[in-house]
Amino acid sequence: MGKLAKTVYGDALFDLAKDRDQIEEIMAEVSAMKEILRDHPDFSRIMAHPHIHTAEKQALLEAVFSGRAEENMLGFLHLITEKGHFQQLPGILDRYEERYRAFHGIGIARIVSAVPLTKDQKEKVEKKLAETTGYRQILPEYQVDPALIGGVVIRIGDRVVDGSIQNKLNRLTKELTDMQLASHQ
Repeated sequence: MGKLAKTVYGDALFDLAKDRDQIEEIMAEVSAMKEILRDHPDFSRIMAHPHIHTAEKQALLEAVFSGRAEENMLGFLHLITEKGHFQQLPGILDRYEERYRAFHGIGIARIVSAVPLTKDQKEKVEKKLAETTGYRQILPEYQVDPALIGGVVIRIGDRVVDGSIQNKLNRLTKELTDMQLASHQ
């Protein structure tokens, strides 16, 4: 149910924001809410606790967010609390961000290299990704993994480009093994 709730409620929040021309305002609220949940894990535990009555949770939401959160966001928090899905809020907020990025043509690229890339290398990678992906903007996330030996692995959504030396070595090993098996038959 968690994945379904994340998608259903995240999409509903985005559609509401779009219908009311509040995509940017709600995105700011989503970012602030994610920060609150990250900085105050006890709040999430209280809101998700099965032995605390919904009315008490609703009162807590009012006490914490009334006058601070945008009216639509506060109403949304009340709705997911009433439906018993508050524990899914981080995933719901992530889904809103996914829809926000898709709406604005923003892609997240996870770029893993064997050694840290220079500023010039990063600029070239980002430029090439912008040219080849169709995204208007690329948000790069760089990581270093010495096990790659050399080259890079780039993941954007469900697409992966593996140009690592480790991958090339693995393919070469498989080809050699296949050749040896074929010669022994």
